Amino acid sequence: MADRVDVVTAVIVRGGKILLTQRDPLRSSGGLLWESPGGKVEPNETHVAAMARELVEELDVYCTVLEPLGVIELDPPEVSRPYRVTLYRVDIGVQRPRPIVATGIGWFSVEEMRALQLMPANRLCLETIAKVLEA
Repeated sequence: MADRVDVVTAVIVRGGKILLTQRDPLRSSGGLLWESPGGKVEPNETHVAAMARELVEELDVYCTVLEPLGVIELDPPEVSRPYRVTLYRVDIGVQRPRPIVATGIGWFSVEEMRALQLMPANRLCLETIAKVLEA
C-alpha cells in the first residue's frame, strides 16, 4: 500500500458552532463538499506549522493550535489514496475568516453538519467534533 498522506484539519468553534469551508469544484476534486479547513503536511513540516500555513492560505487568519483531538485513517475506495487525518482544536480569536480557495464558509452545529454533504474525513469525525462542542 502507498504511503499515507499526512493531513491536518482544524476544529474551530465559535458560538457553539464549527467552521466549515465548501470546496470549489474548479480547484479540487470532490465537488461542492463541506470540510474543516486544513490540508497536507509538507515534508519536514510540523503539524502546527502546517496548520498555521493552511489557515492563512485558506481563510486569511492566524491561529493557535490548542490540542489534538484524534486521528482518522482513510483508505481506498473511500478516498483515492491512503490518508492520515489529525484533528486539532484551533483558536482564531475574533478574526473574521474569509474564503480564499473555497466557494464559501459557514458556522454549523453538529446537527446541521449531519445534513451537509461532507468530505469523508469530516463525516467520520462528527462524533469527535460533537464531544468538543459538549465540553
